Amino acid sequence: MKVISKERTHVEKYNIYVANDGTEFNNEDECRKYDDSAKGVLNAMLRKIMVRQTTENNLLDYGSEDCTVEIYRPTSEDDKKTIMQMYIINHSWLDDNKKLAHYIDEAEELVDRAIKEEDFLFVNRGYDYDSFWLIGTVNSMREKLEKCCKKVDEKENA
Repeated sequence: MKVISKERTHVEKYNIYVANDGTEFNNEDECRKYDDSAKGVLNAMLRKIMVRQTTENNLLDYGSEDCTVEIYRPTSEDDKKTIMQMYIINHSWLDDNKKLAHYIDEAEELVDRAIKEEDFLFVNRGYDYDSFWLIGTVNSMREKLEKCCKKVDEKENA
């Protein structure tokens, strides 16, 4: 006599509703509402200019593995409008209009720079994909690092 061990698995099938931007829902109505919302529409448009999605830790070698960073390659005024609309929606919580205007100006400068220099734009989407902070471009981040290191050199040589 011979004894053979076998495994039996139970397969359960269920529907997942996938929005235009890839977000998954368990409920069809919630998925439709999201697709029709401004965030859903903008996320779908952003997917078209996204080059890669990674984590804060993978990009910067520090930070969280749970914090999503998206890398975009904007090339047109339409790309800029999409990015800025998402930026404004995600900063609507800010009560100080002067501060909001300052943040918007900084964001527009980064997007314009990315387009002009044909550079990548890094955007922190947060832990639960609930934010939209522009980190910078490759060139702007390089400049910040060089400036910081220059200050260190000057301090050490003083």
